[in-house]
Amino acid sequence: MVLRQLTKEESKVRIKELVDEYTTKIKDREHSLDERNTERFIERILQILNWDIDNFDQVLRRDSVKVEDRTKIPDYVLYINGEKKVVVEAKAFSESLDNPKYIKQALEYGYYKQVR
Repeated sequence: MVLRQLTKEESKVRIKELVDEYTTKIKDREHSLDERNTERFIERILQILNWDIDNFDQVLRRDSVKVEDRTKIPDYVLYINGEKKVVVEAKAFSESLDNPKYIKQALEYGYYKQVR
């Protein structure tokens, strides 16, 4: 079954609704902040942005990347026409994305994965 792709405006509305939903659940403590729930949140955003999360040609989970002498595993690598375009690294909802450690990690993943 092929789903209709959302427009940019529809995507914005759906993402806001999703963020509001998770924010409410977190405040009400109905929603645990475990790894699976974080992954589900990210996957729902990717779907809203018209990524086919079940298509390995578009979305690879846990694809390894060599960073200097270590192997690291970003949560998602997104591809367009076989080229790496985006690396997604999940963090707990409680973590600040302004943390320099996380910024460095994201930049390293993109650089060493040769994301263009």
